[in-house]
Amino acid sequence: MTMSDERDAARVGKREFIVRVAQRSGRSAEVVADVYKAILLELTEAVSRDEVVVLTSFGRFYRQEHKGHKVRFGRSQVDDYSVLKFSASRSMNRQLELTSPTTELAEAS
Repeated sequence: MTMSDERDAARVGKREFIVRVAQRSGRSAEVVADVYKAILLELTEAVSRDEVVVLTSFGRFYRQEHKGHKVRFGRSQVDDYSVLKFSASRSMNRQLELTSPTTELAEAS
């Protein structure tokens, strides 16, 4: 199994994510799907206005500008563009370390 196959096997898509949140919260999948859409819409609009969205204990979302550049193939120039960036909080990164698959495997041995 290649590294790409392993990542795809562990991937959680939108539908599965919504179902899991619905089960955890005791809400219907329809309600969770509506909230999911609203969160993404608000996040996108806020970052488009150059606001930094900070979700305490999770991380921050922000806009990062990239300068245009020449390309080797296809179009001769890529114009300036923006990308959405995410930076996880320290506490979130620590939680990931505590629950990482390698930690669980080591504990099982």
